[in-house]
Amino acid sequence: MFTTALVALVSAVAPLLCQSSVIAASAAAAMDPSTIRAALFEPRFGRVWSWHLLIALLLVLACIDRQDNRQAVVLILSLMLLAGLALIGHAAMGVGAARTAHEINQIVHLLAAGVWLGGLMPVGWLLRQGLATGGDAELAFARDSVIARKWATPRSPCWPSRGRLTAWS
Repeated sequence: MFTTALVALVSAVAPLLCQSSVIAASAAAAMDPSTIRAALFEPRFGRVWSWHLLIALLLVLACIDRQDNRQAVVLILSLMLLAGLALIGHAAMGVGAARTAHEINQIVHLLAAGVWLGGLMPVGWLLRQGLATGGDAELAFARDSVIARKWATPRSPCWPSRGRLTAWS
């Protein structure tokens, strides 16, 4: 988990450096502290990205901790990182209620996709367990499909709400 959190932190720093070079119109200025400060605190991107960097750093610190109760903290911070991506990019280009609707729509989309993608790992584990025990992978999956339904159910209501938000905005 620590390595993944470290990758998240590095991938949060890289766009900041790119944005700094765009603001200064010079690749050499990407590492200039005053340009980085301007990129972090002047445009809307910077204010949102400041929070993103803080959350990524907190995620790394949470992954260093070896306590059993850290999983909830890691999950919440990971979801916040994923949802924060909706506040920059194409969803944030509008103004007023339209921008808010696009951002909410994008947050729902990113979280649903994240839950779906994260659910693939347990499904793969279940299939591999079925094969490792000499059984049929499909039977193993069917036997443990309660787990699969448990992970699929929370994301199911996201799809209709995304459609309504997209149609409204």
